Amino acid sequence: MQELFQNEAESNKKRLFQDKASSDKNAIFQDEIEISDDFDLKKIENSGEVFRFNEIGNGIFCTIAFGRILYIRKKQDNSNPLLYEISCSKKEFEEVWYNYFDLGTNYEKIRGMIPKEDDFLYKAAKYSKGVRILSQDPWEMIVSFVISQRKNIPAIKKAVETLCECAGTLIDDHKRIYAFPTPEQMYKMSDEDWNKCALGYRTKYLKSIVEQFYHKEITIKSLQNLEDEQLYNRLLELYGVGPKVASCIMLFGFHRLNSFPKDVWILRILEEKYNNKFDLNTYAPYNGVIQQFMFYGSIELGRKV
Repeated sequence: MQELFQNEAESNKKRLFQDKASSDKNAIFQDEIEISDDFDLKKIENSGEVFRFNEIGNGIFCTIAFGRILYIRKKQDNSNPLLYEISCSKKEFEEVWYNYFDLGTNYEKIRGMIPKEDDFLYKAAKYSKGVRILSQDPWEMIVSFVISQRKNIPAIKKAVETLCECAGTLIDDHKRIYAFPTPEQMYKMSDEDWNKCALGYRTKYLKSIVEQFYHKEITIKSLQNLEDEQLYNRLLELYGVGPKVASCIMLFGFHRLNSFPKDVWILRILEEKYNNKFDLNTYAPYNGVIQQFMFYGSIELGRKV
């Protein structure tokens, strides 16, 4: 898993947070929250679903979403293994980050749906304990997964950060952290800005998608109102969006937990472990969670990417 999961955003992380000394890291935390369900920050970071979620040292993770920044880490004194320190108030966490981390869904219960007789999936889910399907911004996921085509995670993260710097709103002047740009902001990008993002053939895809959203030919609200099959088909109409990308956008952007993206690794698992007879009805409406267990859990089986 060298390229995909080996200190994925190291250079980007150092650039953003290099002046945060260990001595003042405790100062960023405002409150504590208790999380009793499956929850592992490192596994979430490495799950392949989120591109602005990074460990910055000393067990602290930083995620940037919805124009906000959250620092979070597991309480270090081990007095309560369920406690996490957070850089925001409990009120903000409940209003913003509770849904972001999908804490209303019981992932332990979903793992419990898997019978021991399915040896591969049972072990994959056990290894993946702590992975969650984040409820991310749909627009950000549309853009990010179009960018993701034929790129590894470090390259995706770098491209996304460059895009944010070129078009997004500055939300932390000291750390030079930018919010993800809106369609309106991306519509105003110059050719020089697009070239900085180094997106190659994906640029024409995104320019087309941005134009549609800018002119309100399509809106996030209109997509949110669609049933799963309608949403999938509508996403396929976007220039540059194929079946896998559409499924990823549904799962990670619109939080359609039954969406089951099939990349090369999942297709290989379905063939080698299930002879292409895996029954998606078995785990509905949580097939997307099962897919993540397969994807992340296959690392244990020696998957190389």
